[in-house]
Amino acid sequence: MFRIVIMFSILSIFGCKTAERKLKIETVMGEYQKASRYAENGAHVRYNKLLPNIPLLEPKIDSIQKIDNILSYNLSGHIKSGGRTIYRIKNIQKEEMVQNDTLFIKHYVEIKTIPGKEGSLVVGYNYSQKCNQKVHTGIKKVHIELYHKYQNRDTNKVMFEEIGL
Repeated sequence: MFRIVIMFSILSIFGCKTAERKLKIETVMGEYQKASRYAENGAHVRYNKLLPNIPLLEPKIDSIQKIDNILSYNLSGHIKSGGRTIYRIKNIQKEEMVQNDTLFIKHYVEIKTIPGKEGSLVVGYNYSQKCNQKVHTGIKKVHIELYHKYQNRDTNKVMFEEIGL
């Protein structure tokens, strides 16, 4: 019994370390607000506008820090979803390549398409993930890129960052 308790406590300690690097996905809900405008012919038009209740995250790579040989940074962004097609984030893949004295890191946010109808108040999804990368000696520059990769569509480059070490 004592061994089982020790084993679970050791596993929980290691589990806490990896939880911060997990992909965090937050559903962005919206609220309808009444709005009005004047049309080109002078008619007064009233309509409902769906506004998100939390800010939509811009695709970015931020909080870049290098401590010893470990580079840590955050990936964040937003995908739109709603209407008659549901877009969900499947996972984030990472590709590394070293060329001369430059380390190229590419992150692909895989977005899957689900047939069906999204809820009427869902605007999209915000995502964020903390990443760590070991940098070998001799690397002078790091180039980080972020892509959105939709199923059955072309891959879009969203953001890139170049860091001199």
